[in-house]
Amino acid sequence: MECLTKLEKIQHQILKRITNLELSNKFSTALSLQPTKQHSGPETTESLLSSILRSNGVYDFAFKRVPSHYYDTPLEARRDILDAPSVHHLCKSIVLVVGACGDVMVIIGINIRKKGLHVGVGVASGSGDTLLFTSSPHGGAKTNRVVGYCSDGGIRIGLGGMVVGGGGRSGSGGMVNTQAHESVTDCSDRNNSKYYVVVVQYSARFSAETVKNFLYSVNNGKIPKKRFNLRLAPEEESTQLTGYKRNGVTCVGMKTDIPVILDEAITKLNPDFFWLGGGEIDLKLGIRTSQFISLVKPYIVSCSST
Repeated sequence: MECLTKLEKIQHQILKRITNLELSNKFSTALSLQPTKQHSGPETTESLLSSILRSNGVYDFAFKRVPSHYYDTPLEARRDILDAPSVHHLCKSIVLVVGACGDVMVIIGINIRKKGLHVGVGVASGSGDTLLFTSSPHGGAKTNRVVGYCSDGGIRIGLGGMVVGGGGRSGSGGMVNTQAHESVTDCSDRNNSKYYVVVVQYSARFSAETVKNFLYSVNNGKIPKKRFNLRLAPEEESTQLTGYKRNGVTCVGMKTDIPVILDEAITKLNPDFFWLGGGEIDLKLGIRTSQFISLVKPYIVSCSST
């Protein structure tokens, strides 16, 4: 039995070496096919990013152009287009802005009593969120804030509940300040930045609440958690900050030095490389995860679920 265990271990090591050799050959081939700058014409996005990567000691990377219908296809088709090992190796970079929703007013509407259940609707002012309100004579009033964020596949909805009021009485309204401190206007403090770029898998569901908890923790609880309210940055704002348009956002060569948060799930991929935006809508960048981490120095946070 012990011999079998040793053989399995050796076999696993051999297979891992073969995979790494195949990846190395794949990246080398891709790099050799990349056009070199032969004249003083305008520099392309690909050549510019390649130069940045190489000058920072990153060599295991490749660029690939995708067809115009790429984002109209399912993840399985995108995987095949990029020759990726799985759909989980397909990732995106999203720009989040901290505390931009303003004050959120929790307003509980008039209760309608029907068979012992009180039903009402509240509205969140400024953020655009909606508060679903229910209450019962014994359970008190409960609101569930509907939090939405956009992805290329549509809007995903999550519910986060809190209890107000009690004993069947109507709940009360209140103001919750979710704005970042007025001193937080840029990205100079990576622990308390105005913006963050989060890299997550397309196949996973991003959790803004987890990132909020992480930022609260990394600041040793000195900043109220409500100050780390996160939302997707408007497309125009994202483009201005990064220099890249939607679906082309990448963490390499951004106009602004925005702190990056890498979802921990990406670090566990096998093989250890992934695909993300390459600076243009139809250009994708594949990069070895370990070298990406060395270059970008992101926070690594478990901020998604499947």
